[in-house]
Amino acid sequence: MTAKQRTGNAPGQGRQPTLVKPGERSAVLHARVSPAQRAKVESNGGAQWVRALIDAAPETASLPNQPQN
Repeated sequence: MTAKQRTGNAPGQGRQPTLVKPGERSAVLHARVSPAQRAKVESNGGAQWVRALIDAAPETASLPNQPQN
């Protein structure tokens, strides 16, 4: 009996993206936070919570206590 030769991955194989529309690429965001801030993110739902905050924020949001230009 001969073994079937592998030909590599077929189109559509592998983990499918769940965060972006088909055809778009996702981006990675790295942020430095304090241990307390990390604990807060984790206790509120992790990355899904952060994505929801970003989506809910107005496009022209400014940081608190920052001088306006």
